[in-house]
Parts: sequence; C-alpha cells; structure tokens
Amino acid sequence: MRKLKLVLGTYNSPPVGTSQEQFEKTYQYSYKPFLTILYKFAMIRGVFHFSGPLLECLEEKHPEFNMVLGEMVKRKQIELLGGGFYSPIFPIIPNKDRLGQIELLTTLLRKKFNKRPRGCWITEGVWEPPITSTIKSSGMEYLFLDDILFYQSGVSGERIYQPFITDDQGKTAIVLPLHNNLINRMFIDKPEALVDELAAMSDRAATNITVNLLMNGDFFMVNSSHYSNFFSEGGWFERFLHALTLYNRKIETILPGRYVRSLGPVERVYFPSHFVKTKPTKPAEPSYYKNNGNSLFPLSTFIASESRPNFFRQYITMYPEIHRLYAKMMYVHLIVGQVRGDRSRKKTAKEESYRGQTHTAFWHSQDGGIYRNRVRKAVYAGLINAEKTTREKGIFSTSVNVTDIDLDGIPEYLYQGQFINAYVHRRGGALFELDYVVTAWNYLDTMARHREPYHNEQDAENGYDDYMKNSFLDHFWDGEVTIDGLAQNGVKEKIDFVHSLYRARKVEKERKEVYFGIKKRVEVNGTQYNVDLFKDYDFLKNSINVGYKITTDSPDPITGRFATEINLSFPEAGRNQLSFIVTHTEGKTELENGKIELFNVTELTLHDRKNRTLITISVDKPATLWTFPVYTITEQYGKKVWIYQHTTCVLSWECSLTQTASFQSEVGLRIEKK
Repeated sequence: MRKLKLVLGTYNSPPVGTSQEQFEKTYQYSYKPFLTILYKFAMIRGVFHFSGPLLECLEEKHPEFNMVLGEMVKRKQIELLGGGFYSPIFPIIPNKDRLGQIELLTTLLRKKFNKRPRGCWITEGVWEPPITSTIKSSGMEYLFLDDILFYQSGVSGERIYQPFITDDQGKTAIVLPLHNNLINRMFIDKPEALVDELAAMSDRAATNITVNLLMNGDFFMVNSSHYSNFFSEGGWFERFLHALTLYNRKIETILPGRYVRSLGPVERVYFPSHFVKTKPTKPAEPSYYKNNGNSLFPLSTFIASESRPNFFRQYITMYPEIHRLYAKMMYVHLIVGQVRGDRSRKKTAKEESYRGQTHTAFWHSQDGGIYRNRVRKAVYAGLINAEKTTREKGIFSTSVNVTDIDLDGIPEYLYQGQFINAYVHRRGGALFELDYVVTAWNYLDTMARHREPYHNEQDAENGYDDYMKNSFLDHFWDGEVTIDGLAQNGVKEKIDFVHSLYRARKVEKERKEVYFGIKKRVEVNGTQYNVDLFKDYDFLKNSINVGYKITTDSPDPITGRFATEINLSFPEAGRNQLSFIVTHTEGKTELENGKIELFNVTELTLHDRKNRTLITISVDKPATLWTFPVYTITEQYGKKVWIYQHTTCVLSWECSLTQTASFQSEVGLRIEKK
C-alpha cells in the first residue's frame, strides 16, 4: 500500500526588539504546548525552525524547553531547520551576509543539539533565483517554497506533491512545496476530517506524494483566545495527532532531511522571484490630502499605495523609512567589510550588523512591520553598534564625510563623532539621522503617518504626513497657525522650504561645518522677489548648532512665522518614558509628554528615562514652543492599534522681511547622559 508522506511542523522567529512580556505569552501559548503534545506522540515526527535570537532567549528563560527539544532531536523525532540567524529577507542583504547569517545559525544548532541542519528556511517565503547558490554554498541541501511558485512555474496536478530540483551558477538544491490550502485549514477544519482527506489523497494518488504543512508559530499567539481549542487535553492538536496514528498505514510523518537524501532523480524547475503577500484587506475609498501648497495631490505621491507590492523590493520605495533603514544597513555592511587585522573585532561588528537585518523592519508585515517602534530601534541599535565596533581606538577621528549614503543619487553630509552621528540631506537641508552612539539609539528613527488601505474616515482624523519627519525642517507660514492644525498637517506653507532641494554652499571638513542655502521666489503686490535662506550646521562633540539667516530683495514687507521643526523618536511607551523641562522668560515648567504650547521659550530639555539621556534644545531668542506626540494607526493581525512613533517639537518666531530687515536665529541641540 502506498503511503502519503507528511512533513509537519512550525517556523518561529519573533523579531529583535520583542518585549519579554510578548515572548513569554508566545512561549506559553505556542512553543511550549505544541512541543509538549508532540512529545506525547513519539511516533509522530516534526520539523521546526527557530531563529537564533529565539533559541538564545529560550536557553536563558526556559532551558527546559531546549532540553526537551534536544531529546526529541536525539531520538530522531524532530529535525531542526537552519536559515538566517536574525531572520533576514535574503534577496535584500549582501550575499556575504546571507552566508554569514546561515552559518551563524548552523553553528548554534550544531553546538547546542550536536546536529548540523541540512534544510534552510526562507524567511517569509521571499525568493529570488540567485539564493539557490547561496544556500548550496552554505552546506544546505533543501528548502521549502510557497506552492504558488510551483504553479507559476507550470507544475500542476499531482506533481504539486513532488520535490523538485533547481540550480543557480552550477549549484543545485531540492525544493519542497508548502501546501498553503491545507496549511490555512489547520486549526480551523475538524482535525479528523482533515486527516480523512489526507488519507483519501493517498488512496487516489497514482504516485507517491508528499504533503508539507509548516505553520507560523505566532498563529497560536494571535488566536490565544481559542487556546483551549488548540492545545488543551483532547483539543484540536491532540485530536489531529491521534487521528494520524489511526491512519498510520496510509499516512507517514517524515523528517525532510532523511527524505531528501533518499530521493532518486527528480524533475528540474526554475522559479520566478516571489514573495507571499499578507492577507488582503479591503481598500478604503479613494481620497486626497492637502499638501502645504495650494494644490491637491493623490495620496500615492508619498503615502503607500492602496495595494501590497508583488515584488518585495518595492517596499523600499513605498516607505521612505524603509529606504532609509535599508541604505543604513548597506552602508554599515561596507564599513564592516573594511575592518582589517582584528578578526575578533570584525566578527563582533558583523554579528551586530546581522541584527540590523531582521526582516520585520523592512516591510509592512501582518504584525505591523516597519510601524513597530520597538523593532526598528533594536534594528538600528545593531547597525549603530556594528559601526561603533569598526572604530579602532586611537585611530578613529571625528569627521564630516560627503557620500551618497541613502543611494538616491544625491550626496549627503555625514558627521561621525565619538558621541553622535548626524546625517544631513539636501532635501529640506534637514537632519535625517541622529545617533547617540553611547546608547546605540537613533533619535531620528521616526515614522510618518502614511495612509493605509485599512484606514477609514475616523482613522484619517489622526492626520497624514506629506514629508519625512526629520529635524531642522524649515517652515514659513502665513496667517493664523495653530498647534492643532500643525498636528494634523493642515498648515499652509507661504514659502515651501520643506520639500525643496537646498544647495551646499561650502563644506569645512576640518571645522566640522556645512553651509546650505536656498533661493525661493515670492510674489509681493503682484511682483516676484527673491527670498534667500542661509542655513549653517556646526557639529561639536555631542551637540549641533544650526544658524539661520533669511533675507529678501523685496522693498515691501514679507510677513509670517518662521519655524524650525525638530522630530525625535523615543521608546515606544512614549508617554511614560519622556518628560520635559521648559525654560522661558518667566521661569521653568516641568511637563510630561503630551500636547504643549508655551511662549517666550529659550530652552527645552527632554528627559529620555529609558536611555537615561537628556536632549536639550536651545534658542538665542525667545520662541513659541509647540510639542506633541505622534501616533500611527496600524493594523496588526487584522486589529488596529495605536503606536507611538515620535515627538514633534516646533520653535517659531514672527518675522517681517524687507530689503533692510533680515531674520536671524541660532538653534542648538545637545545630547548627554543623565
């Protein structure tokens, strides 16, 4: 009698930055009960993928889990899959890092469980053909891919239940299809009915067939309200395994590594680039937002489009924050590769840079992805620590470098110091990265409020942004401007500096100074006049001074409010982790994070309690201060959540410009340990 071969298991890879509370819940609702019940059925075999950080966390918090896992591996009930240590998206990271990540996890599995993995898990199913040669070069023999890829490659009928071989650069790998229709019915259909269907497939098949069912371990945590139906005594999973034992003459659970090694010749297939989309959502009604100019622009000009991309790299262009993070990751890879002579330091830098490649921060996944403040901070911390490790003591010196770090074809201006990194872009003449190297924290890891398909009219009241939330963003407003209007991005620009490309007037590398300027045309009484804004950055040990001067050739006054907008991103629990001390002409005021409006302010100190850091913003002339926290409305596994992203601080002055009256001010920003 022909038996159906069944590969059964889970893949588990919570991202770096996952809170201890979240880890513990997932452990209790997913990892532990799944393994506990499988342990009771010694004749049922399973396959698991655990990311490196998860295995390390399990070893620290629940060593008993790894002990049981090791026992089940030893008795050949379980096979462990390799893959990227920090669950990267393989196509968007350098090939050397793909190999390094796979080898790092392989080494951990070999040391911990005395078994080298032979199968490679492909994070989120994101595939490009050149990955084949990378996997083979890392010592792997097989991998799993979404069955959609097989259909797209012309596989049909019973062939979808067969293994195939593919190659790249003369290197081959066996590919097993993940049968998503059946996977999606796990823990939904009655377990006995599902096993009956598998048995019937075996009866109908003209050839030997293999069904591969690997589930996302986070599924159980997301559906924890149904925990009793999943893993209680007599629950869904136990009934499923019991039904498999009753059909042991028709269904055989197998370890894929053994199965692959027993194969004879198999058919060759070449797969297209692919990534499995998240669950589709109903698009919201088309609408528009007001730009700070007079015209209306469709949301897709800056905000993410209504549809998810078919090609993973499109996320890099859909979200500027992903592009910024991707560029930083590639830049750090280059400087880590330049370390010479100190193998230990280079190894440490590499592993920290791998931490900065965790996939969640590079797309809008079902768990929120790029919107998850805590995850982005952990990813940036890895990249900043990697960069810091490359700096050899006694040799590294502060500098201003001119390079196209964000890969947009325009050079940026990078101040790299012992205590801070400060990167300036010509777009808006704005500061777009501010690393406090001491704590490995990027205070400009901000997130704009993008319009998403799942937003409704009520969600839209939170406001949307049409520019990246950088710092030292320059505004010139006309008419009545309010903090509420600004919080919803409803303030009209009289002179649009924010979206404009500044010119670099001069770069003083030795003095750590960069001078910018921009010329705009403004109509006064029917005549066009020039308005020139000169903006000078002066970088010091742990501070930045920005000097402003605005002039015009207009004989008639150009009146308005000039403002500098400084956005800073703090820990996710922003309201509890951040407090203010505001110095003004009447004294000092201490406030918690929230919407604040104060006048005649000369200094603002933000206390980052988690990092024990003080950020002080000072001005040389009293200003009006507005501050408010910014939240995004994000969908996580079908539920909308509010996530704190950053705090906006705006300092503004009334001014009147003429041929003989210019405006000047200086703004300073200093970071220090509390």
